[in-house]
Amino acid sequence: MANSVFTNYDAFYNMVLSTTLLANTKTPEWVADSEKIIRFIGEAYKLQSATVDKFLGIITEDLTPLALTSDRSAVFAKRSYNGNFADADAIFDIKSSAIFKIQSITEFNSPDINPDWFDYRYYKAYQAEMRFAILNTTASTGELLSTRQVGIMLALGIGCKQDVTAACNRFMQCAYWGDVPSIYYLAYAYKLAGDEASSATFTEVAKLAKKYMMAGYTVVPENEQKQYSNEAIRQFVCISSIRQDIVNALQMKRIDLSFIEAITSKELDYHERLSFINSYESKGWREITNASYKPLNLGFN
Repeated sequence: MANSVFTNYDAFYNMVLSTTLLANTKTPEWVADSEKIIRFIGEAYKLQSATVDKFLGIITEDLTPLALTSDRSAVFAKRSYNGNFADADAIFDIKSSAIFKIQSITEFNSPDINPDWFDYRYYKAYQAEMRFAILNTTASTGELLSTRQVGIMLALGIGCKQDVTAACNRFMQCAYWGDVPSIYYLAYAYKLAGDEASSATFTEVAKLAKKYMMAGYTVVPENEQKQYSNEAIRQFVCISSIRQDIVNALQMKRIDLSFIEAITSKELDYHERLSFINSYESKGWREITNASYKPLNLGFN
């Protein structure tokens, strides 16, 4: 069990995070929707079905006792006998990390976010429609985790009408802000939408991002470029450049939704995108969403 978790840590952690975002009270409805999310993430990460089944059991059964921020110390006091730390404790620590990450959503005190929405000091009943509405409101502020979660819920029709196209848009917003899990989800959502070409491209981008982006690369090493399509490499360069030059360098905590709308405009070519990324602080990209905008007026070659 533990080996499967740690071998596929990213996928498992994101399963825990996404199911915990729904609620911290176990109900039949929560279990049913959590299973949809777990299987969605499993497909996005191309995990074997047996592994996904194991993760489903761990998350909906073994980890449900840990639901509040106060539960962490109680669980560890019970499990860490004589100071020994077992794999089971590490798995519980993943759940604890997810709870704290969810609570951190309110740390910027946005007027659009009610701190009680993500306060896991208390049990919260699960109502899918209400949870979607809350997360969608938070996503409108550019909060990345909520935006990603809204994408998952749209893709699956949890708490809302299923809309895979809208889900792709939400995942694209997160992916272009340098969020690696969202690149995996985007590739899978494109597959669900029947866009096999885009799915294949972003499957490659996900591989590139996992391998290079978190290491600080903004270009693919020349000796490995032949392994990937030109479109995947171009997408990776744009995404990784935004991650390094804007998100990290300027410490941008929230997605600049207007910038993502502009930079993903089909009217821009690859070089124009990079120019706007490199000159982000000048805000010249704001003109792209203007109805009178014409690329030729910008003077790019």
